[in-house]
Amino acid sequence: MKNRYAGILEEDTELNRAAAKELMQSKDIFEELAAGVFAPAAVMYASMIISEAEKKGIRRLYFLSRDGYLPYAAAKVICKRKNSEIKCSYFYCSRYSLRMAAYRFFDDSAYDKLFIYAYKLSARIMLKRAGFDEKDREAIYADIGFDKEKENEIMDRAGFDSFCSSVKSSEIFRDMIKTRSDIAYDNIVSYIKQEEMDRYDRIGIVDLGWTGSLQYTLRRILDSMEIKTDITGFYIGMLEAPKTSHGSRFSTWLFDEKQKSKKAWFAHNLLECAFSAPHGMTEGYEIRNGRTEPVLCEDENDSKYVKKIEDIAQRLAKVCCKEYRECYKDMTLKLFKKLMFSPLREEAEALSDYSFCDDVNEQYHSSIIKKDAKAELRKEILPFKLFCKGDTDGLYWYCGSASFCGALSKRFYRYDYFLTKLMISLLR
Repeated sequence: MKNRYAGILEEDTELNRAAAKELMQSKDIFEELAAGVFAPAAVMYASMIISEAEKKGIRRLYFLSRDGYLPYAAAKVICKRKNSEIKCSYFYCSRYSLRMAAYRFFDDSAYDKLFIYAYKLSARIMLKRAGFDEKDREAIYADIGFDKEKENEIMDRAGFDSFCSSVKSSEIFRDMIKTRSDIAYDNIVSYIKQEEMDRYDRIGIVDLGWTGSLQYTLRRILDSMEIKTDITGFYIGMLEAPKTSHGSRFSTWLFDEKQKSKKAWFAHNLLECAFSAPHGMTEGYEIRNGRTEPVLCEDENDSKYVKKIEDIAQRLAKVCCKEYRECYKDMTLKLFKKLMFSPLREEAEALSDYSFCDDVNEQYHSSIIKKDAKAELRKEILPFKLFCKGDTDGLYWYCGSASFCGALSKRFYRYDYFLTKLMISLLR
């Protein structure tokens, strides 16, 4: 197990030597994955960001919480070693906190995303996306003629669409959301000014990626504040084409939305868990002791896992990856593909404590894998996708769940899943 990833790092002698030292000291499989995959990837990603920012003349980088936590930890060390003029900052935000501030615009920067379908949605969960408490929800239900007793029932797609259509037509709903959004907007304006986003001609923001929605919403808020600062988003990858607007640029490292084959095997949910922070989601902001501070919810994942990866990443950053090398991209892709697409059963077991939620305000969490999920795995095979309807029940890391099957079965599930995802993306 300790040699499973070692050969991939051989193109960089210093990184290979440093990672090998960490691997030798690892006490369990999780620490081996931290030393052999996650920490080296975070450091190589941070090295790329610093290099590109210097080339673009960007002197301020904002690493967005929580996915930017590990790159931020590594980037600070690299900047110090290089005596770089770039200032790295950790910016507390979330889809929930940014969209809450942008609902007041009633445009596609946030409002339309309030009505996006996700796994395990009920009327209560959907309305809590906008911060509505029980009293508020009762008023909306009364206005649209919805039975309060059914607010916790999980809705299928048709039921969800019907419910959203009724909510959109409610004047009570629109008035309430405008009031809440105005308060959230004032708070985030204060936080943005405090973090000096208006002091630079150009800034960079760092996140894992996938859709670029955080950057799009942030750009909308900055525009409303008449802040013309150009934003360059640095991302590991994009699953779909990001919405573009003036003053916004996107830089992807491993893949963009056009690289279908990489998207098909890439387990972005797993990477979000591994690259998360030792704190909960940003729910909003409040004034404390004369400063605007984030309000954080309780974290669902054990912070000790993050701490292990962070410690190793900072030790690696102190001795290697000072200057970015082109081989880092290929090395990181190989590391991720080996783990994400072809995980050993022991590796999936070691990562099974990670929990994940696909909804904006994280009201429910499920394990990143399911150990007994043959029925759900079958729902993703090509014939089912072509001729049947229905969603899989929370298979957030498909190949991780498949690793608990027999040797032939898991290989079939993996490759069929890859081909299915590839075909679907090609047909879109």
